[in-house]
Amino acid sequence: MVEKKFQKRVTDFIITHAHADRIGGIKTLKERGIKAHSTALTAELAKKNGYEEPLGDLQTITSLKFGNTKVETFHPGKGRTEDNIVVWLPQYKILAGGCLVKSAEAKDLGNVADAYVNEWSTSIENVLKRYGNINSVVPGHGEVGDRGLLLHTLDLLK
Repeated sequence: MVEKKFQKRVTDFIITHAHADRIGGIKTLKERGIKAHSTALTAELAKKNGYEEPLGDLQTITSLKFGNTKVETFHPGKGRTEDNIVVWLPQYKILAGGCLVKSAEAKDLGNVADAYVNEWSTSIENVLKRYGNINSVVPGHGEVGDRGLLLHTLDLLK
């Protein structure tokens, strides 16, 4: 879809955490020659759960560049999962929050079986401190919003 719409070849993909909806397609990505970036913990969890392993090359904070687009990944601490990261595109002030960030439609936290509910708020606050000038936030599921999605997530955690 991205390749058709923008006529650009996808070369890299960032895995935000080790849930099936994020890591389930790594084998297909690799078959297409697309690098699947993740933290070492996400790679370890993927392997442990029987999924194809991503690269495991991302640190707590990692700066990347794809063409002219700068990207920063950040592990703000535990939240929805122990390994959740966010992806920041500074040129556009867009934050891809992964499942750390709930959509405006979310009325509760959803499945919290492997969540770190007591640490989640601190992780959201770490994101807000690091990226104070957010224009758009992409939650793990649901519609794109603004920094209000981070505040909504904090409200759900109360």
